[in-house]
Amino acid sequence: MNKLWLIIQREYMTRVKKRSFLITTLLTPLALGAFFVIVGFIFSYKGDETLKIAIQDNGEILKETTIKDSNSLGFTKTFLTKDELKTQVENGTFDAALILPAIKNTSSKNYTATYYSDKQLSLEMNGQIKSQLRRIIRDYKITELNLDKEALEVLDTKIQIESESITEESKNNGILSSALGAGLGSIMGMIMMF
Repeated sequence: MNKLWLIIQREYMTRVKKRSFLITTLLTPLALGAFFVIVGFIFSYKGDETLKIAIQDNGEILKETTIKDSNSLGFTKTFLTKDELKTQVENGTFDAALILPAIKNTSSKNYTATYYSDKQLSLEMNGQIKSQLRRIIRDYKITELNLDKEALEVLDTKIQIESESITEESKNNGILSSALGAGLGSIMGMIMMF
């Protein structure tokens, strides 16, 4: 047992008392926090430039609805051919071309639109275009299948779960205890990180 105590003392003196250990112990959490803050700023940055996208609607999907512009995306419906659109993109009239093929089977769950551009879409812009196309194709299919749109909207239900206790003792341990547990868990996680 005496030898174990000597080994612990020696390790403490050689490792923990070093200036590099103390600096690393203090700076690592700060550097990690700064890293997450910088990454957050990078992902929240929105450029001032609006991407001008020409849309060729081969299947007349946009005949009853329109694709909406956003802060970073502007859409223009055009009747140019694919080659003419590519030329317009190369000339700088448009930043990109989006070609929407006809929907041959309304029961199909897959749809592929083609995006032509030398400028790559960011993940956010890609998600915006996909969500708009999803909405437009849903509306198109509802119209083509002669479905009642109001009846279909009734199917979308918001679910909430309300918790109620059976005994009086557990009634007092509601939301406050959950928040306290989450806060305590966060503090313990920070302590473990240090």
